[in-house]
Amino acid sequence: MTVSPPPELVTAVAGVWSLPAQTELNMLTASAEFRTLIQYCIQHYDAMVAGQFSEFPFVRALRTLGAPCFFTPEQHYLVSDPLEAASLLHHELDKKKTTKIYLCPLDCAANIQPATFGHAEINMFTPQELRQLVNFAQLSRRYPHKTDDIDRLTCFTWLVVREEVNLEREIPARTYRFLRDGFKDDYGAITPYEHRYPKAVEDAIFALLLAPWESWREKINIEWRAFTIPWVYTVENDIFADQQALPGAETLTWDYQAFPDGHGKVIDREIPLELPLSHDDGLQPWLAQQQLDNIPLAIHNGLINEAARHHFVKAFLSQGIDEFLAHMIVIDACMGERRATSMQLKQRLAGVLGDLSVVEEMNALYNLRSEYVHGREMTTISHQHKNRARILARRMLAEIVAIADREEMSSRRAFLDAMQKKGGGLKSPA
Repeated sequence: MTVSPPPELVTAVAGVWSLPAQTELNMLTASAEFRTLIQYCIQHYDAMVAGQFSEFPFVRALRTLGAPCFFTPEQHYLVSDPLEAASLLHHELDKKKTTKIYLCPLDCAANIQPATFGHAEINMFTPQELRQLVNFAQLSRRYPHKTDDIDRLTCFTWLVVREEVNLEREIPARTYRFLRDGFKDDYGAITPYEHRYPKAVEDAIFALLLAPWESWREKINIEWRAFTIPWVYTVENDIFADQQALPGAETLTWDYQAFPDGHGKVIDREIPLELPLSHDDGLQPWLAQQQLDNIPLAIHNGLINEAARHHFVKAFLSQGIDEFLAHMIVIDACMGERRATSMQLKQRLAGVLGDLSVVEEMNALYNLRSEYVHGREMTTISHQHKNRARILARRMLAEIVAIADREEMSSRRAFLDAMQKKGGGLKSPA
């Protein structure tokens, strides 16, 4: 239930809403109406504190709320009702949590059906639904001159991840990272497993990549992926945050389709490029059979470490030799340990997969990796070897997740010992 704003706040907001169109920023912040509103907020809301680090995001919030002073007379459709704006401002100043929405276009996805897992969903949206997801009315006030590309964006399938986060107590810390995290001693330092996308998104991508896409894809000799994720758009759901503009549909991959117009002519129509799947109902049944809730347990027990998670996602986001090496590192990270021999690692992998033939497969893959890493002369890496590295890494992780809740898998040491024993006991087929 929405709590009505205090009458004094409504009056102060109405004062700012009375300022003329296209008021200059300096005139706005120096006006009696603005000073009255911000002083009221400082006195009555813990989130507001005095100083320019509060004023800048507060001005941004007023624009997002639709104050008339930010727009031209021709942009009157962007202006909001002051009572509605006061209600939202009251809510935003009082709230302690928000839900960030991460929109990830599945570029080149063909016929992936809607699916849900964890805090994520895969779906297509109508223009109205996508506008609602991105808070389009507020976004338009931030970027009034940007072309509305929603209709074209709805031609694509989306991975949507939701994350509930605690807000910082004060507005400046919400907005300026250095006020929240402080200054670093070494800005050139390397963070080994730094995320390219928000962690919640990479967690969802990790789970999604456990699916056997290489088995569902057509023309696997060209590409095992069924989609790419070229960017992630974050809907902040916080009027004080620095909400970025929504990327346009031109950033995604388009193709042309020729069709007759009924009058004897052929017309080219722009459509999204697709990486076709061999069937269109594989993901949701696969998700229903998996124990993806075991992923946190496998991580907690050390069966899947940070290096494995990082490089599994990195392989998907990379191309060429970087993809191949990343998949190999995934296997090393899960099966290896200090002072473990190469044969022990291969036996453990054979134990996880219940297949002794992977030892020979790993021999071939290790030889390719060694040739590259040590600068030896080498030819191209075939698509079979590239795909085998992906398949072995994926199958290994999926199997670890499936058995993570067994009592004997309660520690990394117990897991490695059990898999090596199992792998060492496998017999070659007669």
